[in-house]
Formats: sequence, C-alpha cells, structure tokens
Amino acid sequence: MISSDHLGKLVVIRWIDAKEIEYGWHSVEKIKETPCPTILSVGWVAQITDNEIKISADIPTDKEDDEAGRSQTIPIGCVEDVQILEGWDCWNK
Repeated sequence: MISSDHLGKLVVIRWIDAKEIEYGWHSVEKIKETPCPTILSVGWVAQITDNEIKISADIPTDKEDDEAGRSQTIPIGCVEDVQILEGWDCWNK
C-alpha cells in the first residue's frame, strides 16, 4: 500500500482517526454507538517509517527552501488507502 514510491508525491490518504465522546458520563450504549471517523488528508509525503507516514500540505516551490507547513504524522496502522495525485511531484525530499 505505502512504499518509497510515495516519497515527494502529492497524495490523498484515507485513514481512521480516534474519536473522544464529549466530556462527562455516558451510557454503555452511547459508547458502543460512537464510530471512529474516516479522515481524508492531502499533502506531499516527507517520510515513511515502519509506523508512520508524514505529510505536509504546504511546500515551497524553491528546491533550496527546506521548510514546509501544515504537517502531520499519521499512524500506518490507521491508513486505509493512499492515492497519488499525478502531476504534482515537485517536492524532492
């Protein structure tokens, strides 16, 4: 699913996130009925490890600039799918 072929590519990642029920006490039934949300995240892949995929949504067009913005780390075990958005592989990291 995720490989070194994804490095530097613009991707859409579909993943399952944790969800906390609002504060306070809740019935067991409400707890059972609370699903984890499916999330879509978009960004350029900066790093892939055995446990994580790290992406940045904002990157510079100047290849000498080494900063990126709106970055996040997603646990590999939560990832359902990764799709490369062709034509946008302008970040060579």
